[in-house]
Amino acid sequence: MIFTIGWVNIKSALIYGLVTGVVAVGLYTIGQGDVFSLQIKPIANVFTFAFLGVFVSLLKNLLTTKEGNFAGVVKVIPEVK
Repeated sequence: MIFTIGWVNIKSALIYGLVTGVVAVGLYTIGQGDVFSLQIKPIANVFTFAFLGVFVSLLKNLLTTKEGNFAGVVKVIPEVK
């Protein structure tokens, strides 16, 4: 059934957002080359976009059927055996 979502989907989306934010901040830090020269605005931007990624993940989960078909057309989740 399409347009259903469970706690597993919500937790998964939050983990994706958190991991994306942490990796992006790590890359930003490496790019700066100095931890003490970091600025808060780019870090806030990174976590804002990571938070938007949570909503994209939830939207994908809302449009995926229990059989793993996105919008009922394309298989996006493999069958677990």
